[in-house]
Amino acid sequence: MELKNIQVESPNSENQDIIFIITEDGIFLDVIAINEDLLYKKKSEIIGFSINSVFEDEKYRNLFSNLIKNTLASGKSVTIKYNLTVMAGVDLAFEATCSPFQIKFDNKRSAIIIITNITDKIASENALQKSETNFRSIYETTNVGIAIRNDQGYYIAANKAFENILGYTENELTEIHFTHFISPDDLESELQLHKQLTSNQINKYTLEKKISTKSGETIWCNLNVAAIRDIENKSTSSISVLVDVTERRTHEEKLKNLNATKDKFFSIISHDIQNPLIGIIGLGEVLKDRVDTIESWERDKIIRWIIEGSQTARNLLINLSEWSRSQSNQIELQPTHINLYEVVENNIFIAKNLAEYKRVSILNKIPDYFSVWIDVNILNTIIRNLITNAIKFSDSESTIEISITTKENNCIVSVKDHGIGLTPIQLEKLFIPTKKATTPGTSNERGTGLGLILCKEFVDKYNGKIWVTSIPNQGSTFYFTIPIQPNQI
Repeated sequence: MELKNIQVESPNSENQDIIFIITEDGIFLDVIAINEDLLYKKKSEIIGFSINSVFEDEKYRNLFSNLIKNTLASGKSVTIKYNLTVMAGVDLAFEATCSPFQIKFDNKRSAIIIITNITDKIASENALQKSETNFRSIYETTNVGIAIRNDQGYYIAANKAFENILGYTENELTEIHFTHFISPDDLESELQLHKQLTSNQINKYTLEKKISTKSGETIWCNLNVAAIRDIENKSTSSISVLVDVTERRTHEEKLKNLNATKDKFFSIISHDIQNPLIGIIGLGEVLKDRVDTIESWERDKIIRWIIEGSQTARNLLINLSEWSRSQSNQIELQPTHINLYEVVENNIFIAKNLAEYKRVSILNKIPDYFSVWIDVNILNTIIRNLITNAIKFSDSESTIEISITTKENNCIVSVKDHGIGLTPIQLEKLFIPTKKATTPGTSNERGTGLGLILCKEFVDKYNGKIWVTSIPNQGSTFYFTIPIQPNQI
């Protein structure tokens, strides 16, 4: 019998796809179907028939029989979930809620079963679960740091990579505000970005910045921060993705220095070597053309100029050769015990003509017994360049002093001149290949700055230091350290 006049109401009626009214002995009294394609059989094959007649599969007979039995026995609603192939030939997922019905039919109790198609809901839940599983897998195994922070700026979760990059555990991070990792110079700008993110003005921002780790190490990181919003599009938190790019930045800096080295190399070859050679050739032409008429004093002056130009070109070629070998790592260190006094004396002798031309005296104040542990070629290059540099910037009739002090197991060599000195700006540029640091000497001598750069590179090979103190118009003192014993290398 079909129930035409019974009104069935439910607070969730918009989610109801099928409604069954069924007696306690399993007879279907009525079927209300919004979409009959969701039925197992036609309504005419269900209404008035028993559960055993409608379902051929014993699984479904037992499922619905037990559902009705349990509902009427408890007097409460019972909900089950199941899959069923419907008339449309597709397998769908359903949720059935069975409740006692207050009307009796032929003195038999009855129940109402409200059935909802939950196929799409389950598919969405499965997709969401899969997405969450995938995210969790990425979150836990990736080398990229991922962390969640609330709108107040405190971290509430972080993956292992994030911990490894910064050196903090997740528990430690939850007590740290994100501004802890911001340098003072960047604080105001990044706080402004955070404010814009949490107030829905922007959805994300990206920065490449320096960060201090727990150990105090400064690293370069690429930081991407994106807002997490609720269904009302209000920011609830944000996700931070952190990548350590220190190695890339280091390579970029090395490449920049290599390009600067290349540019300086070409500049020296194309310009600086030509100048002294052109001068020598010009002076030679003067001597040739005036060989019978030139005065002796003028001839002596020209000869001194030729000697000076030749020494300048020679020193430049030596430095250029050694610098090239240093850049290509072709220099093999062969340290031995060397008498430092003798090395300095030999280099003073080499620079004798240049010093005499400028009437500069060089005093070797190193004890004649003192020895150091270093490669002799490396030491000669350093001493030669510092002496030549001191002569270049010394005033006429002045003195250059070469002396030492010791500190622990290191020797500190100093080369002091009394010349034009250096300004603070010039001091900053001295040992940097990318900076133009050359200054004319007291006799307008020209240079490339290559000698001092070479000195620094060679001192670095022995884990030493090189530095300078200077007062304009009073002179400069260059210092460098070298080991006394082998264990200091």
